[in-house]
This record gives sequence, structure tokens and C-alpha cells, in this order.
Amino acid sequence: MARGVAVGLGFLIMAVSVGWSQRTDIEVVVEGQTPPPNIAIQKPRIDGTFPNAEKIAGEISAVLHQDLLWTRAFVVMDDEKVNQFAEEDRRSGAVNYAAWNSLQAHYLVETIVRSRTPDTVELDLILHDIRDQQVTEGKRTPNCRANQIRQVVHRYSDVILRRCTGKIGIAQTKFAFVNYKPSQRIKEIFTIDYDGYNESVSQVTQHNSTTLFPAWSSDGQCLAYTSYFSNWADSYIHYVYKRGGTRVFPIAAFPGNNITPSWNPTDQDWLAISLSYKGNPDIFLIRRDGKKTRQLTTTKSIETAPCFSPNGQEIAFTSDRIGYPQIFIMSSDGTNVRPLVTMYGYACDTAQWSPIPVGGPLGDYRIAFRAYALGAARGDIFVVNPDGSGLVNLTQDQADNSNPSWSPDAQYIACSSTRAGGKSEIWVMQADGGNPRRVTYLAGENLSPAWSPAVEP
Repeated sequence: MARGVAVGLGFLIMAVSVGWSQRTDIEVVVEGQTPPPNIAIQKPRIDGTFPNAEKIAGEISAVLHQDLLWTRAFVVMDDEKVNQFAEEDRRSGAVNYAAWNSLQAHYLVETIVRSRTPDTVELDLILHDIRDQQVTEGKRTPNCRANQIRQVVHRYSDVILRRCTGKIGIAQTKFAFVNYKPSQRIKEIFTIDYDGYNESVSQVTQHNSTTLFPAWSSDGQCLAYTSYFSNWADSYIHYVYKRGGTRVFPIAAFPGNNITPSWNPTDQDWLAISLSYKGNPDIFLIRRDGKKTRQLTTTKSIETAPCFSPNGQEIAFTSDRIGYPQIFIMSSDGTNVRPLVTMYGYACDTAQWSPIPVGGPLGDYRIAFRAYALGAARGDIFVVNPDGSGLVNLTQDQADNSNPSWSPDAQYIACSSTRAGGKSEIWVMQADGGNPRRVTYLAGENLSPAWSPAVEP
């Protein structure tokens, strides 16, 4: 097959986005369940005098509050009593556990910032368990530069969540996404912190071409993607070395299209990918060095966008074998192919499996995908159980919504949407579609978010 864009690639390469009004006052208590514990956050204590001390303390406080709110694991206490009790503790030089208990606080977070050199600060975290009347966690980060403070606080937020609940947090995660500049006709991959902090934006690829479909490896060290910088659709792996530096190398450069790579979460030596070098696009397994492939589908249809289940035993993918694109599931050896759900009159694509069960240990895995009425320009994000039951529309015809991506804790779904004035941006919503917030405020169109794996605190 001649190298070029295969027929049907258009139902995958779409300018995507979502939009809602931003909201940060998140507090979730599920009826019939034990309410989350109350956590009080003291204003950071400034030890000594140094430039920008108040600004640094304010940033620490704001990041901690936002991170802990978005865990949905705590009720963050923020009132005059918290400030009053914190000031009394500072005057006495000791934590009055009885007073905090009377305020019904379960945990207390102290942070201390001090200057050690002209260019760095030292940042302490002290977590108190009020009920046990003891310090349950302490962390110190010396020699922290100004541009490192937010990431240190994100790590502290994940430490707090792990210590209090045993869960892995998402405060250290980020999005890879496609930034499209229409005037230049260039699409490149960027990253941004999960909270959308604008100064955390970093450009990953510089191919000066069309670059699409970012996908993280399960250790967060590699991004696979498709790019046309060689004038046709080949797929590459961008490797980020832990001690600095990067490497880009091809995994698929066969005649035809080599698109939508997806990592096996249980075996990072293998990816699923859509290849057309044998004719029409089919789903293949490919070794990460590109030296071995295994064909999984053999129909005359266009089959793209594979996504592994969390245990690596199944693959969801997009196929037009019924005449228009729908989501199908098969075993990872290519057997037991069946439709996820058949939505007559709708095209469906870009399925993404939740990394863990949704709704806690008694919940089930869910699959998010995009669906749009045939001929329509706008789509919605749906979720469904892997057996096809429980289909729910999360975005309800709120502009055009595409390319869902789950958070590592399965509490949130990111997607791109045109809801904010018609321009594609990255948005995040709860797994039930609630409390959406906008992540990107960048020039150009911002598309196809891929949420990075969780990081150990």
C-alpha cells in the first residue's frame, strides 16, 4: 500500500475539546458511606527573613489546598478557627491536640519554609494525627529552588494522601497533549502539570510537523506517538532519561500508516498499534524495538486506536466493520472479538479503559469513549461497563468533546472540548461528569490529553 493517510483515518484525527465553568469547591460525601476526615492546613510558617517569603508561603498554601481538595479524600477545613488555633500553637510552641480535636479536625498539616542560600529554600512538612495526638509524617526538602516549590508541594500532597488513606495520589501527574497552531499547520506534543499551572508547560516534540496520539508507558518514562515529520504516519517512542536527556527512536515505519500506539500496562516491551502495511489498517502487537510484530485482526475494515485493559488481557479498539466506527473488545491474542456496545446511528472511537475500578474496591472497571451522531460535528464522552451495560453520556451535547483519558485513581476523566468559546482546550471532570474544570489556557488548539501514571511520593 502506498505510504499516506489511509481512508478512514479522519474518524480518529479530530480537533477535540470540552468546556465547562471552572469550580474548585469540591467536597464529596456519598450517602451511606463514612464522611471523609477533616484536615486542617495551617498557613506556612516563615522561619527567618528572606526575599519573596510571603509569596512563597502563599504558593505553598494554595497548592496544598488545591491538591487535597482534588483528592476527594478529605474535607479541607478553611475558616477563622483554623487560623486562630494555628496562631495559638505558634505562640505556645506546641500543638494543642485537645483544641484541634474540639474543632473536629482529624489531621493537621504544618509547613515551614526557611532560606538556606540566596537561591534556595528549605521546606518542611509535618503531618499530625489529632486523634492519636502524634506526628505521623515528617518530610524535609533542602536546597529547593523557586521553580521546584510547586513540585515539592505536589509530592507532599501525595505523601499526605498515602499516609492518611493508603492511596496513591495524582498531584505529581501531568498531561501530554497535542498543541495545534492552525496558522503554521503544526501539531506538537507538550506536557502540563495536572493542575494546569501555565508555567509547567513543556514542549516534548519539535518535529515541525503533525504529531498525534501521545501515550504514556506505565512507568511514565516514555511517550509513544505518531508523527508525519517523515511525510507519512510513522510511530515513535520518546524516552526521557531519569538523569536528564531524551532519545527519540522509531517503533513502526512500515509502508502505509503506523498510528495510535498503546502500551501494554503489564509488559512494557510490547505495544498495540494500527498498521496498514499488509493492506487495510489492522491491529497488531509490536515490540518496543520495532523488530517483531504480531497481527491480531484480519478483516477488510479500518481498525485503529487499540487500548489495553489494565491487566493486559484484553484490547478495546475502533473498527468500522459494521459500516461505521464502533468500539470492539478482543482478547490480547486477537480471539473472542465482540462489540462493546452498538450505538446505531452513532460513530464511536478512542476507547480508554479505567486503570482501576471506578467507585472503590466494590466498583467495576469502566471504558470511556467518544460517540457522535453520523454526520454531526459534535461528539460526547460516554462511559460503559466492559460488558456493555451501564452506558452513560457524561457531557450531554456540551459542544464537541473528544479523546477521554482517565486519571490514575479513576476519579477523573480528561478530554478536549470546544466548550470554552469554540476553541479546543483540555478539561477535567469527575468520572460521573461532574465538577469540570479547564486545564489549558494556551495559544492554539489543545487536543488529545494523555494522563501520566501516578508517581510514588
